[in-house]
Amino acid sequence: MILTCTAALLRAWAGAALGVVLAWAGAMQLRGEDIVQAQWIDVLLAVLLLATAEASQRLVLDRRWWVRADWPLLALAHVTALLALVGAGTGSSLSLTYVAVGLVAIAFAARIRARVPEATSYAVLGTALVLVGAGSAGPGWLALALAVVSVAC
Repeated sequence: MILTCTAALLRAWAGAALGVVLAWAGAMQLRGEDIVQAQWIDVLLAVLLLATAEASQRLVLDRRWWVRADWPLLALAHVTALLALVGAGTGSSLSLTYVAVGLVAIAFAARIRARVPEATSYAVLGTALVLVGAGSAGPGWLALALAVVSVAC
């Protein structure tokens, strides 16, 4: 937390974001094995990092690359989402994690829709993650996900 506060005061946003992730990793290790297996916490942290990146983009008017606060937060959100996908395990944990990360990717694609190549790649990846998660949940969920995708297209 000292790293986060010091870096925020110095406007070294990459250090502040790194401090947040280090505090999160330490809290996960202190809580025990049952909370480490809960991948929804990783997804929640990725959503919070994305929301903080969005807020910092709107609040910090200086656009120099070393002052911008949104890029380090965005990079760390990607790392935590990938860690959630890697540690998803099997069964319902895999289904819920893949669907949640896929929906976050689709929402992020909707947010950056003005940047067409990036938004397209996030939307396609998010749709694929949702379909993989629905497919591992069962054939009925896969059929429902395919129906929603066909309506959305």
